[in-house]
Parts: sequence; structure tokens; C-alpha cells
Amino acid sequence: MINWDEIIAPAKRENNTKRAFVAVNRLQGKHVPTAPGEALDMFAELAKVLQARYQERLLVIGFAETATAVALAVAQALNCLSMTTTRENLPHVQYFYFSESHSHAMEQKLVREDLERAMGQVERIVIVEDEITTGNTILHLLRLLRQEYGAALPCHDGGFVVKRYGRGSYGLVRPGAGGLCIPA
Repeated sequence: MINWDEIIAPAKRENNTKRAFVAVNRLQGKHVPTAPGEALDMFAELAKVLQARYQERLLVIGFAETATAVALAVAQALNCLSMTTTRENLPHVQYFYFSESHSHAMEQKLVREDLERAMGQVERIVIVEDEITTGNTILHLLRLLRQEYGAALPCHDGGFVVKRYGRGSYGLVRPGAGGLCIPA
């Protein structure tokens, strides 16, 4: 059993002038060397938490770059659809663009065709991100999706990992807590 309170630690950024800190998950295997088995165990435990909470057909979206492995491992364990955001540009591909304003690489995007194909097959979207400090990046994506899909967007109270604590203040919600659903 993973003690979620013990795996996150603050660290100093050296390459980002917009934010001097980063929240590091020591089991993710990205910022701190980790035994592969420990990372895979964490991914599997996260999948179990989601499986116990959500019985619907899921789409797991992982944020580039560092949450992609977590999201794909979780989706594989849950046998559900998955996709990742990207910062890459491919010719002849249409994207949904949204910003990650605190990042050194601000532009995030989802492949429009892939998301549209998934929308009719899922009842809930689960967003996997390795670092949530303000929640703004997730909110940018959710607002974009709400604008594009309106009531068809699978959005349920308590369904997202972002919780609003006050004017402009957001934070990570533990599984089982209430969440923020972007209104139509």
C-alpha cells in the first residue's frame, strides 16, 4: 500500500524562469531515479483507486511530457481508452490547443480526431497529470472541451481532480472528494 502523503516532495527547478519549484513524485521515475517495480506498483495502485471509484467507460488523458507513462499504464490496467497531450506538431493533424502558462513549453494539445472518436464511447474522462499546483492547465483543457462539446462532455460532480478552494485557488482532490465540473 502506497502512502500518498509520503511520495510528493518539493524540488527546485533549474530551467524554468516562470516557476522556481516543482512537486516531485519520487515513485514516478522521471525526476528521481526509481526502481522500475516501484513505479509500476504505484501506477497499478492508482489504477485500483480509479477502478474502485468509477464503473463507467473511461478515457484516461495523460499530460505531456511526464504523465504520459502513468496515464498509459493506468489505462492499460483498467482496459480503457487512453490518449496523451503533446507538444509535437505533425503535418495534416488538427489539434485542440490549450496553454500550460507556467511551463517552459506553454502549448499543449490533443489530437482532435482521436478525441472525437473517443467521445461517443466514454462516460467519464480521467485526467492524469504529474504536477498539479494551481490546476489552471486542467481547467484550460476542461473549458476548451466544454466549449467544444457542451452537454455531451462526460462531466460529473466529483469527477475531476481539481477542486476550487476560493477565488483563483485550486488544489488536488483525493479520490472520493468533491471536484469541480466546468459548467456549460
